[in-house]
Amino acid sequence: MAKPNNIRENFNIKKDIKKQIILTCPHNGRENPFGVPPRDGSGLSEDCHEPFETKADRFTSKLTEYIASYIRELSKKDVYIEIGTIHRRYCDLNRSKVCAFEDLRVKHFYDKYHNSILTKINEMHSNIKKKGSFSFHFDIHGMRRPNKAGCELLVGTDNTHSITKLLERNPNALFDKNKNGLIKLLIENGIPTCPSKKGDPEDRNFDGGETIKRYGSSGRIVNGLNQSIQLEFAFKLRNNDENRKKTAKKIAHCVVKFCDEYI
Repeated sequence: MAKPNNIRENFNIKKDIKKQIILTCPHNGRENPFGVPPRDGSGLSEDCHEPFETKADRFTSKLTEYIASYIRELSKKDVYIEIGTIHRRYCDLNRSKVCAFEDLRVKHFYDKYHNSILTKINEMHSNIKKKGSFSFHFDIHGMRRPNKAGCELLVGTDNTHSITKLLERNPNALFDKNKNGLIKLLIENGIPTCPSKKGDPEDRNFDGGETIKRYGSSGRIVNGLNQSIQLEFAFKLRNNDENRKKTAKKIAHCVVKFCDEYI
């Protein structure tokens, strides 16, 4: 089996056909804009009511690239990907604009990131030939450790608001035993995942940020047909290259089987 990397090789990729999947990663950028001071939370607008954080999600960009590479290998189709380049201490790409930055010198990083995501989602839907077909968006994040329930991966959908169109079609889409439910597949592949069964609440600290709210069903772009899901990985799943590849391979397998039911 070919090792995943950033070069399309040995996969017989259909270069003109892309799978209706986009992966985003906002919190592992390394760019430090010259002359811009790090954020300390003191200049936040009174209109900002989102949590303030400056720590990066370490190794999530490489994890995202590996997931994309394994999806290409499995499906023989390329996928869309958008990875933020600016460090979170200067701009938080997963916040609304009023909460994302104070220094206007970093505004272009924010606008470029989100404009690129929107352009790619619109491109996906301009190429969709099957009426009512969904596209899927997975927003990749990292948490420091498993949660209190021992879950190493937290799935967030803004309490279902970012996948409402999907749930209208299949109310049990994440847990469906007959149609490759995403969470069912993740657990079967050995990744302790929360919520683990239908009806369990999402972790309110990781149920989805600005990105899935903006581009998922509730954001109403492409008539709500883009379904957005946040994936929050414990550090042990991404702390070294061996674990990143192992995790990425499992995620890619689950994502392809799940998405192929609806695209």
